[in-house]
Amino acid sequence: MLVLIAAAYAHGMRVAVSERQQMLQDRANLEDQIQHKSSQVLDLTQKVAVHKHGTEVTRKATEEVRQENKRLRDRIGDLEESVAFYKGVMDPSRNVRGLKIDSFELLSTGDVKRFRYKFVLTQVADNSRYVEGSVRFDLVGTLNGTKKTLALAQISLLEESAGEKFRFKYFQDFSGELTLPEDFIPEQVIIVAQSKGRGAVRLEEMFDWPKQENKEHVRQG
Repeated sequence: MLVLIAAAYAHGMRVAVSERQQMLQDRANLEDQIQHKSSQVLDLTQKVAVHKHGTEVTRKATEEVRQENKRLRDRIGDLEESVAFYKGVMDPSRNVRGLKIDSFELLSTGDVKRFRYKFVLTQVADNSRYVEGSVRFDLVGTLNGTKKTLALAQISLLEESAGEKFRFKYFQDFSGELTLPEDFIPEQVIIVAQSKGRGAVRLEEMFDWPKQENKEHVRQG
């Protein structure tokens, strides 16, 4: 009887040891699988990050190239306009002679009531002598429903702006800032240039004030 009990105990121990060893092996196998899967997840995460970074770099590079191309096209456009302007000023074969206002611009300053103006007064064709005289700048619009014309002296931030003088052979630049009065709705800018001396000429040109959606930058001429 004791022999049978001892044999049964020994068999039970062998089974228990065997099962424990199997459990340890299974656990080791699972740990290996977890480590392998974790490595795969890390690898895939790195690949996704690299791909995302590469896509972002490509996007940024493409945008930078597009912006640079735009800057170059704008620069080329400005240069072509400058070349055309100088050709027009220097061309002695043109039949029209006298004064001409070229490239009138109004630029927003960020203040809804303040604007910068720029324009160029040129002497057309006859560049053999200096021309001199004065320029008057008027702003036409409505104030409280009434038609109103304002001289530059009334709206300019500069004190000496009632009548700007000019003296040049080819061209002269004019620029400054103006402030719109409260409740004044601008409609047109009138520029009058009057030369003096032999062969004096008078030039008057009108430019429409830019519409609301376009008021940040208007260029005419």
